[in-house]
Amino acid sequence: MIEDLEALRREIDKIDELILELIGKRLEIAKMIGYIKKARGITLRDLARENEVEGRWISISKGKGIPESLAREISRLLIQHSIAAQASIAPKARRIALIGYGGMARTLGEILVWAGHEVTISGRNSEKASDLARILRCRYSQEAMAIGNSEYIILALSRGAFLDGYVEKLTAYMGDKLVMDILSSKRDIYKKMEDLSKRYQFRYISTHPLFGPTHMPFGESIVLIPSITGRESLEEAIAFWSSAGLSPIISSYDEHEKAMAVVQVIPHIYILALAYAINILSKRYGIDYRGYRTYSFKKIEEVIRRISDNIDAVAEIQLNNEYAREARRIAIETLESTVKSFGW
Repeated sequence: MIEDLEALRREIDKIDELILELIGKRLEIAKMIGYIKKARGITLRDLARENEVEGRWISISKGKGIPESLAREISRLLIQHSIAAQASIAPKARRIALIGYGGMARTLGEILVWAGHEVTISGRNSEKASDLARILRCRYSQEAMAIGNSEYIILALSRGAFLDGYVEKLTAYMGDKLVMDILSSKRDIYKKMEDLSKRYQFRYISTHPLFGPTHMPFGESIVLIPSITGRESLEEAIAFWSSAGLSPIISSYDEHEKAMAVVQVIPHIYILALAYAINILSKRYGIDYRGYRTYSFKKIEEVIRRISDNIDAVAEIQLNNEYAREARRIAIETLESTVKSFGW
């Protein structure tokens, strides 16, 4: 019996090796497609094709006895890494000054280095900035030199850096550059940066990556909000972020803030309240509920962990989104009406 078990395990090892060999071949072909796209000026993302591939995987899986959820998950991973392979073929390498050294700076730095752009890390804490440069295997430089030698400047900074005068000091070096922040909540900052771009003659496009500090978020979306000075550079910015494997969404300032009230303010409030309610009720009942968690509950816990780990950003959005107060009021009213609909 033990010999049979070991023999079957060896069979699995052989199959795994074949799977990995085919995945490698698939990525090679994806990269070849990337060269063709580059030569023909075709955008990196093709959502229709991605949906077609995923649908085909699901369709074939039904006849193979493979769960649809597994087919969907594998196909999405393969699509994501195919985009990564194609993103490594940058249509034109740009010189980037990435100001900041936090989680989002690292994530954006990773995908930009991967895409073949020349990235220089900088920031007011030279030790942290140089450490990140070593991790990403790119350059480190003091702010003035990094900005002066760049074409694009990405401000991966907190709201505090915009409000305490740090960013304003840097704008003197930004003339003629394309400047982009990555703030989730842009209240006060967007208008201030637009005014500074007029004064110092740089082009300003505000951005919002719709993902957190994750490893290689290829295929995820990034919002682009052009200011008066950045409108003529919009197509350039679209091409740049597309080359890094992201999917640009064009928005106005007001539309972005309203959308974030819907997709961030309300969900975050509900998720935090849910976490508090679970903790209070389990303590009141004196039970350890972990052994009773359903599949859906485990998925909810994953979301709770992500939100809790990013609580500073959550608080920033709640405090600074222009529509947050109204969104929270609607959240409370809807929760009360939902509870009443069950006769309570």
